[in-house]
Amino acid sequence: MHPPQTLPASPPMPRALRVLRVLFSLVATVSALGCLLAALGVIARVAQPDAFGAPESSLTGEVFFVVGGAVWAALYGAAAVLLGRGGTAGRRWALAAIGFDAAHTVGNAVLTGLGEPSAWVGGLVVLALPGLFLLLLSTGSSRDWFRATAV
Repeated sequence: MHPPQTLPASPPMPRALRVLRVLFSLVATVSALGCLLAALGVIARVAQPDAFGAPESSLTGEVFFVVGGAVWAALYGAAAVLLGRGGTAGRRWALAAIGFDAAHTVGNAVLTGLGEPSAWVGGLVVLALPGLFLLLLSTGSSRDWFRATAV
């Protein structure tokens, strides 16, 4: 009888990816809570439209926020989980979450900028967060770790 063969251990996750994974988890949690609160706001606005005194057109932006927040939370949550496994799947999910975050931020800036032209600048400043995420994902040690854990 042969002794069992041990599989080679995967290299430890680089610090940049550990930080990114924690940030993804935080963003997913905050997004889910914000989405829940926004959904309650939409329900209240539909149930009592006279109580808010705002035009009905702002309901579209709130629904956009709810749907976008739900997708945002799901993508970042899945990316945080799959990032721990490594390989190409974790990297792809992380890139998908970052890409959706950037697209959602630009879309929100455009929708906000339609009502107030100077407001879109603040929306574009928020793109620093996906930029930071992309920077952490694309460091040399992160790329090496993804290559080493690819199956």
